Amino acid sequence: WQSIRSKANPQVIPRKVLEFAPLIYGVADDLIKHLWDQRGLDGYVSDVREPLIDWGMEGVGIFILGQRMNIFTNPSPRMLQFRNAGITFVDCIAPMLSPFSLYKYFPTPTSVRFENVVRYLQEISGEFITERMKKLMEATQRGEKVEAVSFLDQWLLDENISTEDIHMLTRDFLAAGMDTTSTAGAYLLYELAKNQDVQEKLRREVLSVVGPKGIPTPKTLQKLPYAKNTIKEILRYHPITSGNLRHLPEETQFGEYVLPKGTAVVISSLSFNRSSSIYEEPHRFNPDRWNDRETRRFTAFSNIPFGFGPRACYGRRLAELELLMLLVKVAQDLHLETDQKGFKVEGTTVLKPMDPIRLKLTKI
Repeated sequence: WQSIRSKANPQVIPRKVLEFAPLIYGVADDLIKHLWDQRGLDGYVSDVREPLIDWGMEGVGIFILGQRMNIFTNPSPRMLQFRNAGITFVDCIAPMLSPFSLYKYFPTPTSVRFENVVRYLQEISGEFITERMKKLMEATQRGEKVEAVSFLDQWLLDENISTEDIHMLTRDFLAAGMDTTSTAGAYLLYELAKNQDVQEKLRREVLSVVGPKGIPTPKTLQKLPYAKNTIKEILRYHPITSGNLRHLPEETQFGEYVLPKGTAVVISSLSFNRSSSIYEEPHRFNPDRWNDRETRRFTAFSNIPFGFGPRACYGRRLAELELLMLLVKVAQDLHLETDQKGFKVEGTTVLKPMDPIRLKLTKI
């Protein structure tokens, strides 16, 4: 694992990820157009969750494959099956992480589903890899300069990454990048609709920096502190996963308790993120709480939605860029409202809303 991660890490440094900004902005633009077309006579989109899954899939398609999936305009049965398989892949992980999982002793319905979906994802990922290898080889044979336009290209051109590792990286990225980012996007749009003051402050910042029709660049993205704080706050207020799990490398004392080496410790995201001992008004959605570094009680380790250290989320920079582009496009084009008072959350691998998220869209 560590060997694969170290070889793939150069692709996700901030500078390289930001090069995808115009393309990811285009995906956000397509999402907004699609949501607008989905409105009812009352101006409401009855549920934004499914379109946001498609948005997440288009984003990882650009990062990993360097191509659009056309899921909004002309979805093929293959793409729809791949999307559904990716969601199933993520949903199956949590039940199988239990230390008392029965699948370790005999097949269970969840383990059978997981094995089948991994096999299918491996097959489809293999097709993507074969198609891309063919194009790169043809370009080389024509004497053209081969330039990497995606993570997959960079992996294929790197002699230090084996074919087996490329298959694994492609499969896992494509599968895991849809449901997680789309869930954060759904929470983000809901809270903007619910908190009009946040939405208006965001709009003022985006319009002053990017303009009503401007396309964000890596330079202008550095001038959107409130938008970035809004992303930090949504990941605090609505954590995407239930927590972080680590095994202690040595005997460790927590208060009055001494935990032996090897103990599995889970840091509960909801408990920390909504704790009044860490955050003032923890149940209030307030992006401005991230501004005052001198007086705030929390630290960088109070909220670690992507984990920390060598095993931190590999796709962090990709997700943050997708969410930032979504905020920019919404601020430029739409005013959001909702009459929804809340929703239930499903506690699987991803903490997803169980109920539809209903939003009213008005063009500005």
